[in-house]
Amino acid sequence: MERKTYTYEYPRPAVTADTVLLAYPENPQEPLDAEVLLVRRGRDPYKGKWALPGGFLDMEETVEACARRELREETGAETDAFDFILLGLYDRPDRDPRGRTVSAAYLVQAPRDAFDPAAGDDAAEARFFPARALPPADELAYDHADILGDALSLVERVAGVHGDGCGGGGHHGDGECGCGGHGRHHRHDGHDCQCGHHHHD
Repeated sequence: MERKTYTYEYPRPAVTADTVLLAYPENPQEPLDAEVLLVRRGRDPYKGKWALPGGFLDMEETVEACARRELREETGAETDAFDFILLGLYDRPDRDPRGRTVSAAYLVQAPRDAFDPAAGDDAAEARFFPARALPPADELAYDHADILGDALSLVERVAGVHGDGCGGGGHHGDGECGCGGHGRHHRHDGHDCQCGHHHHD
């Protein structure tokens, strides 16, 4: 097999950021009483497929800043008022046909009336889908079906631990979240957990 050459001594994979934006009505009754913001890709790879808003990291920004920027550029969503919770890293070697790419996926929970999506940049369309009626896996780009599945499972699991419908953020006094967090960059300092809720000791 022919050995590839690189500018540097070792290959450098590309870094991307994707965002699962769950938008909730005023009084959600269940954790999945939400809509998910997706974009239809306007160019290859996966032209015409639905995807999470996201894109490549610029050298001068953090990964979270990349996620916020790409979400704004592709959908018009302004998210300065909302927390971005790191859902996980997605690094399957064949996940992107363009080459080795590692994506940091974020989860955002926010009110539905905060957004009026409009496609921009390389997105041909931007729209909300009910969380229970997302496009099938073969209509989604990359491994975004996996990312969406992880995000929705986490939201349901957190709601089960808290014993309420807690969609779109909430305040809890149970002291320990037990949200699971997939074990990826799960942060526990006694107050904050990956689910985005605040807990008291």
